[in-house]
Amino acid sequence: MLGPLFPSRPWLWLGRLTLLLLLIVAAGAGAATGVLLALIGESPPLPEFEHYSPRLITRVYDRTGATLVAEFYSVERRDFVPIEEVPTHLIDAFRAAEDERFYDHVGVSPWDVLVSAYWNFRSAGIVRGASTITMQLARKTLEDVGTDRNIERKIREALAALQIESRYVKDQILEFYLNQIPMGNGVYGVQAAARYYFGVDVQDLSLAQCATIAGLTQIPERFNPIDARQRAEQGRRYYRDANGQPLGPDDSTWRRNLVLRNMRDLNYITEEEYLSARAEGMMVSSLPDRQNLAPYFVDLVRRQIREDPEFGRGGFSGQGWTIRSTMDLPLQRLAEQVLTGGLATAEAMWHARKEQRLVAENDPDEGLGWRLRVGQRRLVRITAVEEDLLRLRHGDAAGECAYTSPVPFFRPERILRAGELIDVVIEEIDAATGRFTARLPNWPRIEGAMVVLDNDTGEVLALVGGTDWSHSEYNRAVQDGRQPGSCFKPFAFAAAMENGMTPATVFTDQRVEFNTGGREPYVPVNYENRYFGDTTLIEALEHSRNVVTVLMTRRIGVSRTRDYVQRFDFADRTRRWQVPNFINLGLGVHDVSPLSLACGYATIANGGRAIRPRAWTELTPPNTRAGWGSDTRSRSNRIEARPDVLSPQHAYQVVHMMRQAVRTGTGQTTIGNVLLGQEGMPQIAGKTGTTTNNIDAWFGGMTPDWTVIVRVGFDDNTPLGPEMTGGKVAGPIWADFIERAIPLWRETHPNEPLAMEFSIPEGLVFRDICSESGLLWSSTCGSGQVYPQVPFVAGTEPTASCGGGYHGGSSYTYGSSYAAPGDPRTRVYPGTGPNPFGSGYRLPGSTPSGQTPPPPEPVPQPPPPIQPPADYPVL
Repeated sequence: MLGPLFPSRPWLWLGRLTLLLLLIVAAGAGAATGVLLALIGESPPLPEFEHYSPRLITRVYDRTGATLVAEFYSVERRDFVPIEEVPTHLIDAFRAAEDERFYDHVGVSPWDVLVSAYWNFRSAGIVRGASTITMQLARKTLEDVGTDRNIERKIREALAALQIESRYVKDQILEFYLNQIPMGNGVYGVQAAARYYFGVDVQDLSLAQCATIAGLTQIPERFNPIDARQRAEQGRRYYRDANGQPLGPDDSTWRRNLVLRNMRDLNYITEEEYLSARAEGMMVSSLPDRQNLAPYFVDLVRRQIREDPEFGRGGFSGQGWTIRSTMDLPLQRLAEQVLTGGLATAEAMWHARKEQRLVAENDPDEGLGWRLRVGQRRLVRITAVEEDLLRLRHGDAAGECAYTSPVPFFRPERILRAGELIDVVIEEIDAATGRFTARLPNWPRIEGAMVVLDNDTGEVLALVGGTDWSHSEYNRAVQDGRQPGSCFKPFAFAAAMENGMTPATVFTDQRVEFNTGGREPYVPVNYENRYFGDTTLIEALEHSRNVVTVLMTRRIGVSRTRDYVQRFDFADRTRRWQVPNFINLGLGVHDVSPLSLACGYATIANGGRAIRPRAWTELTPPNTRAGWGSDTRSRSNRIEARPDVLSPQHAYQVVHMMRQAVRTGTGQTTIGNVLLGQEGMPQIAGKTGTTTNNIDAWFGGMTPDWTVIVRVGFDDNTPLGPEMTGGKVAGPIWADFIERAIPLWRETHPNEPLAMEFSIPEGLVFRDICSESGLLWSSTCGSGQVYPQVPFVAGTEPTASCGGGYHGGSSYTYGSSYAAPGDPRTRVYPGTGPNPFGSGYRLPGSTPSGQTPPPPEPVPQPPPPIQPPADYPVL
């Protein structure tokens, strides 16, 4: 009886004894497992599975919901897929690769433990594991299990697997597992792996692709098809036969074929299916790590969701949201293209004016002088261009500047040439020789931003915050606070309309001084370096007259004007305009973002209703099984109830004056002459803006449907140079966009027609007026020009005709220079605070002193200003 069990050959006897002991251990393990299951069934639930909420990819789509714009995830690129959508071949592939007894064990497979122990004993090391799918799930999900390779971890892993099996059915466990496992390259779960490696959803995988995905789980960095192919192309392999020859075309294909063979041997597939799948080539279609077609726009989406009280300031990546944005992809693409092309043109203009800048910069009185100092940004001349080095000269001093290609200019070949001027930052100067070392500025490229806003809904249709997101994630359309210059004037003129003035109100454009309490009084100046005498408000906005704007603010009162203009700042819940409480506030001397300026303009365009920008319209959380810890309700970003910032009648008056600025004013050359008169072109209203020293150039404009804002300037406040104004730099970009966007919209949105005219509210009357007197135009009017069909709130229109007896306007100017301090023509004001009736203000129909007035007419009383609601947010 003992003969067969204990043969004469010792090694065979030892093997059989070991097998007997293992069987006894396995039997004991099975009995112990039953006892543990009884105890574990009474243990508390595992929160990681009771409230399963894995890190998932958040996706942003365009306004149609059809085009994927961006994907976001933190560390784990994962898409949830329910078990019902996982193909049978993929489940069978995982069973063949990882756990063929998955549906038979209770979390731990005693047989696999036995076989693993036997082979590890024979090899005197760990050559085979016994982890089931449930044990792998426990290890990859529960932090308490750990990842150490020791017996203690295996015991914790087995106990956790038994607990999982006691609470969930097999399909639930498999669903957890297939969504949780790492798949290489930051990809987690089978759905994300199918999309990343093969560009298809999991239900569309072929048999060979199923085997590839199941096979890479063991060692993802070795078996994923992308990395395996790259290694094969470099002649590197992990797996070779006894003769050193590679096993298969690459490691991923070899592993795939091994899984297919196991599936065949387990009768999951037929021989024919096996051979067909084995012959299939490894066609990889990798997605980019993080798709983002419009990073600056999507940045606004992220900001708005994070700042939304309903979502709090939690993370954006990894939430698994599906977000429908307001982006119109054709307009977005056009905005990016037009802005980049316009900035390249601006760079060429800026480069062409460097000789003028050089003269001004080196002026010993007005500029920096010829002497260089460390830390200065200076214009120097290139004497030679070498590989990664520029030879430079400034006056008698020689220098050099290292650079790295590619240099971030739009057209570096035009700038990096011998004889050309270039801006550099001086880093070192040799005191003995005067030789200097310099570097290029951190970002020497002219930058810009563009915003396209729907006037009625506040939807952001396109937004560009810069030219290179990879270089800088600073969003100039949203974060960038810059002085808007004269682009801000329409808000001050809206305040004037609300406070009883009309487009025909006349102010005297002359030298004025405002005592500020300091040594130097404040003296407003016009861009043209001259004064223009009696000027109507419509002419003042048309030609962007600073002096009249300041006098108008004084007439209203500084604090009251400040209160009115701040009502247009409805763009952001947390950041508000810091409008100064000073007489020049209407000149745009405080910082605004292009987006907030767009909201203010849209408010004027839509008839006075406040606009808050919306970059998204719908957010749908992921469906990770309702009741398992995920809120699956969709949210809609509804249009908020909006207060009336100004009356529709006054809003239209401002629109009309801004239309005049485009027709014959500061926007005529680059906007009016280009767009007006084109067939199918809607009405256009707009305003240029240029800041002190030409640091920033703006153009803001509206059509009946859209508001578009363009800003151009350097990030470090370097001046753009002489004559680089809003009309010449930003205006052409705006015109180019509108000229191409209108037909593009009609082509891509045939069911969404564009309005051709701004809506005219009731309660307005229209009159032709004289540009100089503000009175009704007549054929005998003096030197003034006619403003046709100017809108007035009924009862405030002028009733007296100019009649030719008025001679103001250009005859009242002071030539090419300002009046000197103390000049009798200078009007001095005691302070910058409110003064209800300054001497620079006259009602329509009045005349300057010393002239014969027309027959007296009753002066109509203006309607009382509209008061904001009690809960209106005002600083």
